[in-house]
Amino acid sequence: MLVDVADYSHLPQSPGVVLIAHEADYSMDATEGPLGLLYSRKAAVPGRLSDRISGAFKAALGACVKLENEPEFQGRLQFKASDALFIANDRLTAPNTEEAFQALRADLAAGLSKVFPSNFDLVRDASDPRSRLTVRVTSREPVRDVASLLARLG
Repeated sequence: MLVDVADYSHLPQSPGVVLIAHEADYSMDATEGPLGLLYSRKAAVPGRLSDRISGAFKAALGACVKLENEPEFQGRLQFKASDALFIANDRLTAPNTEEAFQALRADLAAGLSKVFPSNFDLVRDASDPRSRLTVRVTSREPVRDVASLLARLG
């Protein structure tokens, strides 16, 4: 259920334009370099962690495909399909430590194996222990586009 849209793009290091929904928020984000889509799940989801991870990627990839296919963005917006960031919002459950990363690694790999077509690397961003646990996901093989990743999830 969509609730609101907010434009924070006038603020430095802001989330940009945010689509606020009951279950999750979607925002256009350029804090990590090129423009990307940030999906932040707010409502609890039952099930195994690996399934919840692939479900979150399915929602994010679906939004990417919809944006790329919007007439005003066609030919001007294309998300990079071979790289992604996974950010754990709960600092209590998943602090930005090597131990928390290792505890999450198996579920993250299992969830992402449904998304990425082959081998991929998981690298923890350990630059600031006060920040959220962030894992960079990089496919070892070229990925055509986000639509092909979404198709893998059904």
